[in-house]
Amino acid sequence: MILWRRISNFLKCVSEDLTRKSSRWRPWMKFQATFIASLCFVGIITTPASAQQPSTDTPYLDPKLPVEQRVNDLISRMTVEEKASQLGHTAASIPRLHIPEYNWWNEGLHGVARAGVATVFPQAIGMAATFDEPLMRQAADIISTEFRAKYYATLRPDGSADWYRGLTVWSPNINIFRDPRWGRGQETYGEDPYLTSQMGVAFITGLQGGDPKYFKTVATSNHFAVHSGPESTRHTANIEPSRHDVEDTYLPAFRATITEGKAESVMCAYNSLDGQPACANTFLLDQRLRKDWGFKGYVVSDCGAVSDVFRGHKFAATPEEGVAAVFKAGMDLICGDYRNSMSTERASIVNAVHQGLLPESVVDTALRRLFTARFRRPLFRIPKSRRRKTTAMRTTKSPSAWLVSRWSFSKIKTEFFRLRIHRQASPSSAPTQTTWTRLKAITMALHLNLSPSSPEYASDSRNRK
Repeated sequence: MILWRRISNFLKCVSEDLTRKSSRWRPWMKFQATFIASLCFVGIITTPASAQQPSTDTPYLDPKLPVEQRVNDLISRMTVEEKASQLGHTAASIPRLHIPEYNWWNEGLHGVARAGVATVFPQAIGMAATFDEPLMRQAADIISTEFRAKYYATLRPDGSADWYRGLTVWSPNINIFRDPRWGRGQETYGEDPYLTSQMGVAFITGLQGGDPKYFKTVATSNHFAVHSGPESTRHTANIEPSRHDVEDTYLPAFRATITEGKAESVMCAYNSLDGQPACANTFLLDQRLRKDWGFKGYVVSDCGAVSDVFRGHKFAATPEEGVAAVFKAGMDLICGDYRNSMSTERASIVNAVHQGLLPESVVDTALRRLFTARFRRPLFRIPKSRRRKTTAMRTTKSPSAWLVSRWSFSKIKTEFFRLRIHRQASPSSAPTQTTWTRLKAITMALHLNLSPSSPEYASDSRNRK
């Protein structure tokens, strides 16, 4: 602004001087004034642009460099206290390093949750009842698009976003629903490991998208592992299933979502498994997850699960020993909850490092995984070419949500009628293909109030084959 005033005064003086000079000198003086003003104007325009370019002494701000190099450079500049501030779900801003505040906690089990108006799909167990992987992937893609829209809509100038409007989604829930006392079985895909695996893979690929460099959103497989209630004992329970049951029932869905779905995040559970809390369980987090399945992403605790390590399970005597145990086992991010005032144990992490219980190199490993995910969101810069164009979200009339809803119901009704007829028939007989087709038409008509011969049904039937 000061420079611009000086240029204006200069041009004013030149104008007054031109009126006093002879006509012979006026063209030359006008050229000089125009040339000087042009240089000043170019300086005004280019100075801010050049100031935004990353300098050679801050490689982590350069989006052209490999993510690994940028992450390592950023971590090397942080103090222990700053590192501890990034290991909780409410990651603090670090202005001197241009790191914005970020809340990792976002819910998207069957639609964007707790963030205003959004498309609502059937509960997870209802979507699983479709037995339709492409449809599940399409639903997850819509959910991730709406997450992106809400993220951009609330993104602050410094790059921070509101709670529940981030891009790290703590879904899907791929636990096996065995115990009705849990009370939250509707959040799962049922009791079959194979169906849960396939639906989980489809949902995760829909959430994360297919871009090789940037995530559309980050999906999280939870709760790892052997977590299926009841709720009242989950903070203290020690589960001791047979090794066969662990490998054949509880782990297949997690293995599939990691090796096939390429989930970037896993949430460890509240319960203990064979005497070790899930978030400090070396068998789960180190042996199976990282060594056997080659997982490269980050592990977040269920909310309050880290405090359970030293309060509920009494696995560690102090908070410092507790945080040391979980990070050394392979966990990377602490989610707090209301039972401990949403604490993410920042002071305990710093104390554990200073007391020699937690090596700083282990902290750096956790940060490396977290910042890799944040850079791939991306953290400092959102290329315009990657910003997805989003349309207004019409929740009440979403064709995809309605399709998932009616197809899940029609599958359930079809199976009910099939079993009923099969039970009434002779033991050696089974429904013929004609009977099956007719039953499908009837159940679809019952649900949609359509005639089985109507064009609407015929069109839908062709699409569902």
